[in-house]
Amino acid sequence: MTALSTHHADYENFLTFVQPPKVEVGYKRIGSRIYVFDVSETVVMNAGAKIINVQWDFDYGKHFSSTPGYSFVRGSKKEVALVAQYEFPASGTKRIACKVRDDMGGEGLWTAEIEVK
Repeated sequence: MTALSTHHADYENFLTFVQPPKVEVGYKRIGSRIYVFDVSETVVMNAGAKIINVQWDFDYGKHFSSTPGYSFVRGSKKEVALVAQYEFPASGTKRIACKVRDDMGGEGLWTAEIEVK
């Protein structure tokens, strides 16, 4: 009978823990009901990982649903767009969310309420 042994096993590449990005969003009003949102201060927690997707939900209702045109947004060189501009259809208190994913499988969610003017 042969016994299984883990004495010389290499667990470093076998077991990894995926950390979610620490999503940081800055925003500012640039016009009537028009805001710019920026996630460039987001910290990716997985060593060597990079952001591969940023999605926005400008009408967040506890279930993330990307606002049309704001998922998989890319810049002119096909890079992930870390800045988004959005014009809200009406003034008032709005609940928004941003989901950030990295290439190691980490996913972070940021939510906030803002007063749109």
